[in-house]
Amino acid sequence: MYSTEFVPDPELSKSPPNYAQALKGVATSGADLLHKELALLRAEFTESLNRLRDHMIEVVVFGGLCILSLVPFAFFLIFGLARLMDRPVWLSGLIWGILFALVGGIFA
Repeated sequence: MYSTEFVPDPELSKSPPNYAQALKGVATSGADLLHKELALLRAEFTESLNRLRDHMIEVVVFGGLCILSLVPFAFFLIFGLARLMDRPVWLSGLIWGILFALVGGIFA
């Protein structure tokens, strides 16, 4: 079986502690840790950029669809106003164009 009494290592007890070697080991470990942390940072940054790219593509695609949906809605407003006023369509388009320009100018 195993013995439970402490037996010191004879190699360690013969030589005095070498502080320079210990400091060198700490510096090497610190440099390794720094390199690993930088590699992790680089990987996380790359992943974040990929996610940002994917989200920007979604914003462009769905924003474009939203803008395209405004065209039929504007036609609806123009033709609806023309029918309500019993006036020509160009007059309704002019009214809505001026109104859109005013609102856009105020919020710009």
